Amino acid sequence: MKKLIIYLLIALFAANVMALTLPINLKYTGNARLTKLLRNRIGTLDSKVQTLENLTPGTGAIGTGDVFYVDSVAGSNGAGTSWPTAKITLDAAFALCADGNNDIIYVASGHAETLSADITADIDGVWVIGVSGPGLDMPEITYDTTTDEFIIDAIGVTVYNLRLIAGIAEVAAAFTLADESDYFSIIGCEFPEPGTNTFEFDKVFQLVTGADNGTIAYNTIINQLANPGMTSVIDGGATAIDSLTVVGNYVNVDADVAALLFSDQADTNLYIHGNTIIQEDIDQFGIQLTSTATGMISYNTFSNLGGSTFFMDPGTCATEGNTGDEVIDAVEGSGNTWYLDDGGSGGDGKTWLTAKTTLATVEALLVAGDTVLIGQGHSELFTTGGDTINIANVTFRGIGEGDSRPLFTATADADELTVNAAGVVLDNLRFRAGAPTETSCIIWGASADGCTIKNCAFVEGESPGTDEFTDVMVLNTSTAYLTVDNCTVFSTGTGGGTFINLDAATIAGLRVTNCTIFGDYDESAIWWAAAIPTNVHFENNTITNVLTGQSCIEGSGAATGVIRNNMLAGDTYGAILLGGSTRMSGNKQTVAVGSAAIDVPLVPGQTYVSVASVDEVSATLFDVQNGEIIIYSIIAAVDVVIGATVTTCTLEVNADDGAAWDLELSDAVAITDDVAGTRWIFTDANPGTLTPLIKGTGEGSAMLSSPMFVPEGLIHQNMSANPNGASGDHITWTMVYTPVTEGVVVVPGT
Repeated sequence: MKKLIIYLLIALFAANVMALTLPINLKYTGNARLTKLLRNRIGTLDSKVQTLENLTPGTGAIGTGDVFYVDSVAGSNGAGTSWPTAKITLDAAFALCADGNNDIIYVASGHAETLSADITADIDGVWVIGVSGPGLDMPEITYDTTTDEFIIDAIGVTVYNLRLIAGIAEVAAAFTLADESDYFSIIGCEFPEPGTNTFEFDKVFQLVTGADNGTIAYNTIINQLANPGMTSVIDGGATAIDSLTVVGNYVNVDADVAALLFSDQADTNLYIHGNTIIQEDIDQFGIQLTSTATGMISYNTFSNLGGSTFFMDPGTCATEGNTGDEVIDAVEGSGNTWYLDDGGSGGDGKTWLTAKTTLATVEALLVAGDTVLIGQGHSELFTTGGDTINIANVTFRGIGEGDSRPLFTATADADELTVNAAGVVLDNLRFRAGAPTETSCIIWGASADGCTIKNCAFVEGESPGTDEFTDVMVLNTSTAYLTVDNCTVFSTGTGGGTFINLDAATIAGLRVTNCTIFGDYDESAIWWAAAIPTNVHFENNTITNVLTGQSCIEGSGAATGVIRNNMLAGDTYGAILLGGSTRMSGNKQTVAVGSAAIDVPLVPGQTYVSVASVDEVSATLFDVQNGEIIIYSIIAAVDVVIGATVTTCTLEVNADDGAAWDLELSDAVAITDDVAGTRWIFTDANPGTLTPLIKGTGEGSAMLSSPMFVPEGLIHQNMSANPNGASGDHITWTMVYTPVTEGVVVVPGT
């Protein structure tokens, strides 16, 4: 695309009449809505370029503006209004321009200047167009101090087809997009690998406060140097940026923070589309945004030496069609391949025949980038005292499916696997406990950043119902960005604490996706307490905790991140999902066999049904927690005949905020001799009294058309006596309601 732009710009000088367009490539977009959104965002860019139609160089300009020229080779540093009188520096040409004229500055093929001071583009609407084809004859600007920058500090400045080179170590930034640089465009420029291996831009584009509605498109940025190492290509600056468009760039860098874009601000309406992003730093992202950033990240291609964990941290941006290529990933396949099989000879480990027979012996052979293939049916006991993986960026991949996958068993309390290196991948393996209440199976150590465990199974203990792990996996202090994907966990034992224990310290970036977890956990399947994890991502998991009253995901404090689209099963409403301050959406809970799943947390404005059947004279039917609800109907069904004992029933609300908010939903209603099958409802005719519908009478009644407001508190059933002289599940209550506020929980009585 960049080449197309450059060739078309050459044509601008070769014909009296030309039509220059910049077609934005949307062929990879997945739906019409996304295409429309992207076209709206880059429509301004298209129209800008198309205004060059029918322009004859030297005889006209865009709008009412003037045309100026820059050429360090043939220019005379004169008036700058023609090629012979061209200025010899770009900053001098900017001094000729006038605000709002849409002036054009053409920069000649072969032009070269070294900055002796900042270039300051502080004139609104100026176009800077490099005149050349691709290659070494592009206009070049070299930076030879760490502080000289190309500063854009005016509205609507556009820069095309320049080549910008770092001529010294740690140049602060190639472009600084300052306070007044709204609607800037930087397109088709090149930032090549410097000729000296210590020269680099610390950042290519430094955004400052107020640089909104900018476009960075079809640029090429290469900086693979690891020392001193650039920070990022685009830095979002100290305040939130709105409507930044980043399209079609090629980025191949070793960036200490994030390859393409880093921002720790609540940026809005971002569009990051169709970029190729190669990050050569082992534990840093391609794109890293704050958790509250919004916008769309679509159809980008990532390659990352840290693996897929570090492709991107998108905040709350929508994502679609992004792909990852781990071919260059040292985690998988760039080094030697070794073999582990209990049927091997224990030889050099280079073939299946000479395969090593234990994890410890094959681990001793490894260097970064190696892969270990583990034979189908391989079965091994962890070494007494445990096994350790200390080599970064190695992969252990099991061969086989289901129960034929390699199996590792822990037979004593300290027999566990400790991963203490970054970028380790465990793939397609099985693990099990071989003794009661094993402390843990896998410990992710302090150096285990960016590791992945995927397609693995933690199976029933060797003695089912007895042998199990207390904590299947423990994340140690400072472990960051662990990915747990498509794993299964099954245990019928009763001494388990957690599947993943996050409480050792503040853990960042844990990602648990597509897992199926079943167990009896006295804490929670995923659990933290005093520690406060950040930027967690738990999605598309099915979690069942069979221990009464316990949760599936539980944590206290100000934990951050996203918990979404999980199916959670327990037996207590209000206790299944306790996510701290994470953003929770699309999660479902079910609390009984055969019961339908409902949202957790409940969504304000959505309608829900809760059912309670109690066996006491005075009992709580529903406990409304954390906010108010609107009740559309309450229906009582008599399950057991109400006997001849004179009995009345009232329905009351005991509000948490005190007696002033207590309500009587229904005054005393005589229920003596009501037969099984009788229904009581609220009607418009008797809105404050439950009205019976008697089975077999053919009677009917219009239900209540105006809903009832109920504050946080307890909805009680009060009877004057035990029906039929004895307690029992005589009445089942069904309530249809909607939450008024976020975080409401309705717990049925039992």
